[in-house]
Amino acid sequence: EYYPNCEVVFMGMANIHSIRKSFQSLRLLCTQMPDPGNWLSALESTKWLQHLSVLLKSALLVVHAVDRDQRPVLVHCSDGWDRTPQIVALAKLLLDPYYRTTEGFQVLVETEWLDFGHKFADRCGHGENSDDLNERCPVFLQWLDCVHQLQRQFPCSFEFNEAFLVKLVQHTYSCLFGTFLCNNAKERGEKHTQERTCSVWSLLRAANKAFRNLLYSSQSESVLYPVCHVRNLMLWSAVYLPCSSPSTPTDDTCAPYPVPGSSPEDQPLGRLPKTRSFDNLTTACDSSVPTSNRRSSDPSLNEKWQEHRRSLELSSLGNPGDDPFDGDSLSKQGRAPVGAELSVAAGVAEGQMENILQEATKDDVGLEEHLRGSLETVGKGDEIALDKEKRTENLHG
Repeated sequence: EYYPNCEVVFMGMANIHSIRKSFQSLRLLCTQMPDPGNWLSALESTKWLQHLSVLLKSALLVVHAVDRDQRPVLVHCSDGWDRTPQIVALAKLLLDPYYRTTEGFQVLVETEWLDFGHKFADRCGHGENSDDLNERCPVFLQWLDCVHQLQRQFPCSFEFNEAFLVKLVQHTYSCLFGTFLCNNAKERGEKHTQERTCSVWSLLRAANKAFRNLLYSSQSESVLYPVCHVRNLMLWSAVYLPCSSPSTPTDDTCAPYPVPGSSPEDQPLGRLPKTRSFDNLTTACDSSVPTSNRRSSDPSLNEKWQEHRRSLELSSLGNPGDDPFDGDSLSKQGRAPVGAELSVAAGVAEGQMENILQEATKDDVGLEEHLRGSLETVGKGDEIALDKEKRTENLHG
């Protein structure tokens, strides 16, 4: 009646309440014992993979209409800020190779999700007035899961790797960046988030080698036709299962809000902590502030970091005028520089996504004690040597 010469297709996608219930069941399953006997049947009962399959089939229907039949497509749901961006953004990702580049993916998220008004504050529960649990739903996370399924099926078609998506999931809920704050562009403009916060794309930019897919080929398929059956989908263990997130060293520099298409200098990357938090993100993103000397929350970095700190401490013992065994000197040497102090993130969005967005982070609060212990060991060794010399002198005397 309202759409003459059109074919109306209802995709039967579940609403946010069904998706939230499915996601809660998945979270509960993933926090149970590591190897339950009914794992596969319990996973099937959550219907999470079934929801992903329906979403992928909906996007594939759009791709068939546009690419093969050369037909225009109108996509809409009741409001337009949940299922509509899911389908449209997936269809664009399948149709256009540009959106599979790091820059294009940023443009896709900014356009289809942020500018069109997906309610991140309400759906993620990190807004000022977002206490209504019925408004919460991992809509964007579900879409990123579908992107991950596409990455698995087409490993050479995406410029970014899985770690890129994992970081994007984590910082959707971490509130460390202002990209996903508020419900729409109007609210973000009123709160001046671009001036007061950093953009997540400064971390996930194309120059960051840690998130680059080494298998990427710009000559891969122009249009992707994935297999959407449930049996071809897999649980995203790097996100949903604890302690399975891949190690993702990140670049140290951070620009507030980079413009798509710009070419930032490709600076050499070192191994840096996986999860870090700053007291003042704006100051941390300022390139003029030194951020090289920092405490690491990555257990894999502790040994090298301690060796570096120990060498600095031992070299400072030779400074003239300093008593290496003075108590005040030890306390001063054992402390990190005031401007370089880094607080370790205990978790991402604690109380909201604590079970699925964990990283294997351990606080190295024992670093100072370890360094101090090494210094005391050096001191004791010198004292023992002195005692031997005295005994030798006494014997000769």
